[in-house]
Amino acid sequence: MNSSAYQEPIYGYIFDYMVVDGDVLRIDKLIHPKVEAEIAFILAQDLQGPGITGGMTGAHRIAYGDTVTVIWDRLGTIQFRVQ
Repeated sequence: MNSSAYQEPIYGYIFDYMVVDGDVLRIDKLIHPKVEAEIAFILAQDLQGPGITGGMTGAHRIAYGDTVTVIWDRLGTIQFRVQ
């Protein structure tokens, strides 16, 4: 089941200013907010590709956990489908 057009994992960085303090997110301040469940990994060092495997990621992982990405859809045009 795939609810998006992406066929491969997407990666990015989490900076301090992206973290919500106090576990409270004021959605009344956002326009058409959407959320995506994510898995976050904290790595001991950068991984260089191509050819990175899950085993390589595990060997460099310090911690991991669940997180939520808030998508601020200002125009209300993002569509998700669940199959």
